[in-house]
Amino acid sequence: MSLLDAVAAIGPIPADDASREVKKAYSERLSRHLAEEVAASLRRAGFPKVKPLRGGPGEKEFQGGLGPKKVDVSYSDEQHGLLLAVSIKTISFAPFGKNLKNRFGDLCTEAITLPCAFRTP
Repeated sequence: MSLLDAVAAIGPIPADDASREVKKAYSERLSRHLAEEVAASLRRAGFPKVKPLRGGPGEKEFQGGLGPKKVDVSYSDEQHGLLLAVSIKTISFAPFGKNLKNRFGDLCTEAITLPCAFRTP
């Protein structure tokens, strides 16, 4: 499967006048499918323990400097903790500028929080 296949698998995008709940459900399905495809691609590239697996548990939570933080795709082990984190942020509906600013804020928080999720002994 490719990223394009992952997008196509969830069906058509809801109309602009769809309810907030319908749009949220679509965005969550899109993020889940994209995360599974990114993880599968990383496993094919030589990272065998990357999560999530298709149909398995989704986001994984790590303890960061500002509290727990969930990431969509992760590679970790017991010895080193978090080694790789990928956060999937989708922007599918207007207002795109506002949503872009919010997703940027989310990513900045993750960039500050997640490095504290692991420490080198």
